[in-house]
Amino acid sequence: MFIAGQVGAGKDGKAASDFDAQCGFAFANIGAALASQGAGFGNVVEFTTYLVHSQDIAKFIAYRIREFPKLFKGGAYPPNTLLIVDRLVREEFLIEVSAVAALYSMIPKSGNRFFGKDPQTINSSCAELFRKFAPHGRRRQRRAIRAKLLTVNS
Repeated sequence: MFIAGQVGAGKDGKAASDFDAQCGFAFANIGAALASQGAGFGNVVEFTTYLVHSQDIAKFIAYRIREFPKLFKGGAYPPNTLLIVDRLVREEFLIEVSAVAALYSMIPKSGNRFFGKDPQTINSSCAELFRKFAPHGRRRQRRAIRAKLLTVNS
C-alpha cells in the first residue's frame, strides 16, 4: 500500500499552527489511511519525510523519540528518508510524510499455513518479512519477497 504524502492538516484542511501539531496530524492521517485497509503502523515498511526548514530536523527527531514507541509497539521502526525541500503544496505546511506498507490482500478463506487466518496477523507478518529482507528499500528484493508470498499462499 502506497500512502501519498500526508501533511500537517486536519480533516477540515486547515494546517496546524506549529511543527509538533503538524507532525501529529501527518501521522494521524497515515494511521487513518492504514486503518481503512485493516492495517496499522506495524505494516509500514518505509517512510519518506519532507521538511521545509532544516531547523525542524531536531524537532522531528524529538517527535519520533516521543511518539514512535506508541505507534510501533515492538520498538522496530521502518527506515525513514528525510529530505529538506524548498516548500510544500501550501506555504503553511511544514512537514509531509509518505509511507509504504506491506499488506497481504489475497488471504485464503482457509487461512495460511504460515501466518494463520487473522488478516492483521498476516499483514504484520508480511511487513516483518519486508523489514527483515529488504531494510534498505531495495525494490528487487521486495518484488522477490512479494512473489514468494504469493506463490507460498496460492
